[in-house]
Amino acid sequence: MASVKVFGSQPAASQTKVSAQKEEEMLKLFEQRKKDLEKLLDIYEQRLEEATFLAGDNFTIADLSHLPYADHLVSDPRSRRMFESRKNVSRWWHDVSGRDTWKYVKTLQRPPSTSTDASAKNGQLGQQQHLPSSTDGHGVKTQRLVQNERHF
Repeated sequence: MASVKVFGSQPAASQTKVSAQKEEEMLKLFEQRKKDLEKLLDIYEQRLEEATFLAGDNFTIADLSHLPYADHLVSDPRSRRMFESRKNVSRWWHDVSGRDTWKYVKTLQRPPSTSTDASAKNGQLGQQQHLPSSTDGHGVKTQRLVQNERHF
C-alpha cells in the first residue's frame, strides 16, 4: 500500500495542531505587547501633562525618534484608539505628526517597486528628481532631492 507524505513525515492534522498552538502563543504575545504599549502610553500621558513635548517644551530628537513607530501604530484602528483615548498623547501626536517636515517625509513613502513598474520599463531607475526648495514650516530652508531607486 502506498502512502502520501504531506508536510514532510507528519500528517496534515498534526501540522494543524501545531499551527493552532502557535496561533495561541502569538495571541498571548500580542496581548502582552498591547499591555506594554498601554503602560508606556500612560507614562507618556503623565509626562505630556507637564510638558508640550516628550523632553520638555521644545520639539527634540526624543519626539522625532517616535514618529515612524507612532505613525505605524496610529495607522491601525486598534492601536489608534490607545493614542486617541489619552488626551495629552493625542495632542502630542497631532502636534508632531502635523509638522510640515513630517508631512513631506510621508509623501516620500511609497510601496516597493516591482519588475512591472512603469519607471523600470522606461529605464528610469537611479535617476534623480529635483524638487523646488522650500521652507519646512519652521524657517529652515530645504533642498528636496528624491532618489528614484528600486526597493527590494
